[in-house]
Amino acid sequence: MVSIAVGLLVSGCASAGPQKGGARRTVDPALIYARAGRSYARALFYKPKPDTEGLIDPTLAPLIAQELPTDPKAAPTPGIGLVFVDADGQTRVHDTLPVVYVDSSNAYVAGSLRHQNRFAWCHEAARSHGRVDVVCRGVRVTYGGDGFPIVWEVLDPGSPADVVFVSESVESAAAERFGPPLPGRHYSIERPAGRGAIVPLVLSDGPVPMGPYVYLEADRNEIDSLRCRCMSSKVDNYTETREYEVLPMAELGKLAPRLDINRGALESRLRWPDGIE
Repeated sequence: MVSIAVGLLVSGCASAGPQKGGARRTVDPALIYARAGRSYARALFYKPKPDTEGLIDPTLAPLIAQELPTDPKAAPTPGIGLVFVDADGQTRVHDTLPVVYVDSSNAYVAGSLRHQNRFAWCHEAARSHGRVDVVCRGVRVTYGGDGFPIVWEVLDPGSPADVVFVSESVESAAAERFGPPLPGRHYSIERPAGRGAIVPLVLSDGPVPMGPYVYLEADRNEIDSLRCRCMSSKVDNYTETREYEVLPMAELGKLAPRLDINRGALESRLRWPDGIE
């Protein structure tokens, strides 16, 4: 159990994302498609502790693969962990205490009320002028009426890209309804190029409801892909396994609202087919 006092949890002095000078980066859709298929030579593996204090069924929590640099001279990859405020008032991350934050909600998708879980994690980024940047990212999972996950939205406050992964059953329904992918797109679920979300990969439907594998690339710790646990791994070699604590999203304090990313209704960002249970 993580024992850092609540009084040390987050103030508002951390950065919302990998931005400098207030400028937002632009992202090439072709890069988003391409990096979803990358493989990792080495990675850290994070999994939930068996006892999640009733916040979430551990089988629904994500398994996280954090890529390690291939260059032995590269700086160590900052681990994900507990966000706290140190004695100097700086927001920091205890990467020796891995943590994933979670909350739940409900949302209407094409007129049907859907259950959603949101997962987030944080790490320290480059320091400047003696201050520490803390970057938080995550995934919002939307479930079908049978409890199986059907949509995974990437939550990245520092990126303008709208990146969404969908289940094989949703993509199959979209292909039946709308036909083949539109020009410049990879999947039938996607709206015309330049509009709506980018879908880098379709996730296989698992035999039971379960959390995804989330892959964090080494350069910026950005999410470059998700996969079903039933799909092949992107990682050649896991060098270490770390168990993470699951804590309420509210314990992120003033950082939590920065993950309240709402790019609009899913049916307005995707070619949502009828008949999805």
